[in-house]
Amino acid sequence: MQRSNVQPSTPRSFGPPIAIYRDRPLRWRDFLLIFLPGVVAVLAPFLYGLKRYLYAHANYGPVAATTWSSPWFGLAAITLIPLIWLALQRVRRSHRIATLHKEGIMIRWTGGQFYNKRWEDIEALLCDTVKNKFLGIALKTRQQLTILSHSGEKIRIDDRIPNLSELTERIKAKIYPRLLPQLRAALQKGDLLYFGPVILQKQAIKLREQGIPWDQVTSLSVVSGKLVVESKSNRKIKIAVGKIPNVDLLIQLLQEGVHP
Repeated sequence: MQRSNVQPSTPRSFGPPIAIYRDRPLRWRDFLLIFLPGVVAVLAPFLYGLKRYLYAHANYGPVAATTWSSPWFGLAAITLIPLIWLALQRVRRSHRIATLHKEGIMIRWTGGQFYNKRWEDIEALLCDTVKNKFLGIALKTRQQLTILSHSGEKIRIDDRIPNLSELTERIKAKIYPRLLPQLRAALQKGDLLYFGPVILQKQAIKLREQGIPWDQVTSLSVVSGKLVVESKSNRKIKIAVGKIPNVDLLIQLLQEGVHP
């Protein structure tokens, strides 16, 4: 992508929100259905162990008290570990939020990460599918959106934000009408346009270090998440769209067939 001299701004407010996308906020039902039963599951063996400890200590001495109560205290501790993990995960989820405003976007993510960007500070969007694995076992596939700013900052959020695809389209509607005319003008002027692994210029398109003149391109398509470019020599070059910033703008320019 073309670089810009526009400096990122960090305003504290963009006016009233237009739309809010957030993970599930904490509600009373979380306490009633998750935390309260968990607390009971921890307290039950702990209190029973305490009762046995006091009884044994009063009648048989400290050694018997420790022996009688230890299994129950251990059970309470083992039960406490998943409860703490569950509580932390639920609190983390409640903190994920993206808020759209007229002048920009504010994002709060897990780990205390907080971002605010004006629309003109955003340079590119990268939409990708992330396949998580654990010990070689495929886990849930997640959709991920990366927002690239002119300062080089990368903001990554995923589909743990509900309606991520809708959020992505609304961000595109805010920034693409500004970027597309700039890219057209730069291309006509003879500048190189960098879309990650794809380089676009007035005379040719370059993919994976292989240049194809415009008059040799016979087909452009997106198939199974890959940009496919075919030439008159029947050569096909495929690149995952998840690696191409602003892939929609690239496809738009390719479909327009911008060439001398």
